Amino acid sequence: MAIGIDGVSVIIPSHSEPLDCETVLKGLGCQTVLPAEIVIVRAIPRDDRDRYWRAWHDFFAQRRVILEVVWGNSMLFPGAARNLGLHRATKPWVAFLDVETIPCENWLQEQIEKIDAANFMGSFGSTTYAASSFKQALVRDAIYGRRPIRTLPGSVLRKDLFNFVGQFIPNIRAAEDTEWMIRAKTMGLNIADSSHEALISYYGLTKLGLRGLAKKWRRNYLSSRQLQHLKVQTIIVWLVGYFVVSLIAFNWNAIIAGWQVDSPFYIDHVTKIVSLTPIALYVVIRGCYLPYKRGVPWSDILPFRFLLLAAVGALLDTVKVATIFFPRTNRLPIRS
Repeated sequence: MAIGIDGVSVIIPSHSEPLDCETVLKGLGCQTVLPAEIVIVRAIPRDDRDRYWRAWHDFFAQRRVILEVVWGNSMLFPGAARNLGLHRATKPWVAFLDVETIPCENWLQEQIEKIDAANFMGSFGSTTYAASSFKQALVRDAIYGRRPIRTLPGSVLRKDLFNFVGQFIPNIRAAEDTEWMIRAKTMGLNIADSSHEALISYYGLTKLGLRGLAKKWRRNYLSSRQLQHLKVQTIIVWLVGYFVVSLIAFNWNAIIAGWQVDSPFYIDHVTKIVSLTPIALYVVIRGCYLPYKRGVPWSDILPFRFLLLAAVGALLDTVKVATIFFPRTNRLPIRS
C-alpha cells in the first residue's frame, strides 16, 4: 500500500500558547514533500485566537495543505489529544509531531520513500535533543545522549494500525507514546526503525533549568508510574538487596570472624567497602558508561565532566524513587 504524496495527515497535540506552534509549523511548511493535512489538537477549551490560526490556514492553503485546528472540550493529556487527532484525520496515513520538535526538511520524504520501498506498515521517528548552553548539554548528555532515539514524534504510520493495536492511553501525562510503540512492536508489526538517522530535533530542554527538569520528571513519573511496574520492582529489589548486604557487612567481622583480626574471614574496613562500592559503581555507570553508550565522546566525559553527569543522573533517579515511595494521588494538570 503506497503512501503517495497526498496520503498523510500530520497530528500535533498542543496545550501551550499558540505562538509555541510556530517553529513546528514553519518546519512543516519547508518540507520537500508536504503533507496533505495538518491536524493541530488544542488540548484545552477553545481560546480566542481564531485570527492567529486563520493566518496559518491561509499559509498552508497556498501550499495546498489542509490545516484543521481542533479544540478539546476539557484539558486533555497527550494520549487523549492524539486520539482526538486520529479521529479527525481524514488520510489513510498519519504522522506525529510535537510542538517542541523541528522536523528536518526532508523528514516526510525520507519516511515515505522508506515505507514505499519495502512496503512497511509504517516507520518510527528518530529524535535528537538540542542544547545551546553548558547546562543544557549536561542534561542532554546525562539523560538522552547524542545519538538519535526512536520516538513517536517523526513517525509515519498506517491509520488502520490503530484499529487492532489500539489507541493511546488517554489518562496519563507521559510515556503513553512509548507504551504504544512497545505494544505495536510486541505484536510483530512490520514497522521500520529510523533510530540510526536524525529526522527530528527536540528543543524542549532549552526551556528548562535543573529545577524545572526535576519538577517535570516527577510530574511525568507520577502520572505514568503504572506503566513502570517492572522498573519499580527492579528499583525495590536493588534497594532491598543493598540493605541486606549492608546489614551483613556491618555484622560480618562480629559474627563470622568473632573480631579476631588474624582470622582468614576478617575483612578490614568491610563496612566502608560495602558502603562506598555501590556509590563508585553508580558514578562510573551514570557518569561514564551510559553517556558513552548514548553517543557522548570520551573527550566530553573525561577527565572530570563525568562527575557532573553522574550528579544530574542522581538527581533524576532520586526524583524517580521518590515517586515510588511518596506518590501523590490527585490528578496532575497538563500544564507544568
